[in-house]
Amino acid sequence: MGRACTKGTGRKPKRYTRVAVDYTHKLELLKYLAGGHDVGDAIAHFYPGCPGSAKTRKQKQISKWKK
Repeated sequence: MGRACTKGTGRKPKRYTRVAVDYTHKLELLKYLAGGHDVGDAIAHFYPGCPGSAKTRKQKQISKWKK
């Protein structure tokens, strides 16, 4: 049951939502990397206009796809 709320509206809203990436998109990106391109080149090619903070997140995501 839990403790009753004394102030506020209760549970905080979720901060992040998971966005699923299509398998074909992952495959195209990994083939692009296998063709001799760098991760930075792949981000510039597949995600143009991506801000700096999102680029580091994309690099981490792509490195997890490589495994």
